[in-house]
Amino acid sequence: MSNDFTHRNHYIPQRYQLGFANDAGKVWLFDRKTLQYRDGAPINVGVQRDFYTTTDGTGVPNDSVEKLLASLEGAVWPVIDLLNSRAEKIGEEDRVHLALFVAFMRTRTPAFEQMSNNMTNVMFQWFAKARTPTPEVVAEDYARATGKTIEMDEAQAMFDAIHNEGYSVKTPRQNNIKMMLDIAVALGEAIVAMDWTIYWTSSDSAFVTSDNPFIVVPPLSTDPALEGTGPLSPGATNLIPLSSRTLLCARNDGSGPFKFVKANRDLVRHCNRLVTSESDRFLLARDEALLRKLVKVTKADQWQNTFQPLIVSPSPSPR
Repeated sequence: MSNDFTHRNHYIPQRYQLGFANDAGKVWLFDRKTLQYRDGAPINVGVQRDFYTTTDGTGVPNDSVEKLLASLEGAVWPVIDLLNSRAEKIGEEDRVHLALFVAFMRTRTPAFEQMSNNMTNVMFQWFAKARTPTPEVVAEDYARATGKTIEMDEAQAMFDAIHNEGYSVKTPRQNNIKMMLDIAVALGEAIVAMDWTIYWTSSDSAFVTSDNPFIVVPPLSTDPALEGTGPLSPGATNLIPLSSRTLLCARNDGSGPFKFVKANRDLVRHCNRLVTSESDRFLLARDEALLRKLVKVTKADQWQNTFQPLIVSPSPSPR
């Protein structure tokens, strides 16, 4: 292992956090797990040891994913600085870098890993139920797979475990890292082609961010209780705060590839509430008062996101 191997992996990039920091270079943080408010240096916030470390077939660790993310981040900070200064336009390469960075902010987080794990678990359980509508089918499948027979009371117990979800499926971290990379590349390609609006704030208001800052707003016609919405769903709006001063809105609405709009206080307030509500564990802002106000309004100290997909399970066949 090389001496420059990176073990401290920031899923909230340090330089990104500085865009929400106060004059002392610290961010104010609300921890939804411990219910504590505190200020902290970005080097110690949103970091997890070996979160992006992979291993080869012989078990040798590799930090190439962390280095890939660091390279992308190095290219994107000057772009965000340009947007903070309200540059009239950015180059095509800058646009690609920013789109890919934003896409990774969707997939590089513990929240995304939890979503991926939950989806794998739910889908596996769904298919298991669909394949075993009766205890008799369980017994037949067991005999086919093992060449042995089981008593019906054993088949019934297995059937009950399957349909009562008395088990879970664990996804290897390596699989989630691959999914993180694959989805970020595809999502980045889609975002770069969308219509962009950069909202900027005046000095009397500020955007906040979190450890799950990529927000998908469904179209008004969508019923969230019946159907899901993803970043590429027709009519969806994708929001991500780039700093306390700017927020990117990416969607397909025909408004043009790039424009600046001053965000009024109502829009800033609405976006901050969305970011707060979609946060996993950490909510970050430039001052404590803003955090406390958002937590109070959203009641983020009273509930947690589970990132659990809603899928209707197949019912057992009538006996």
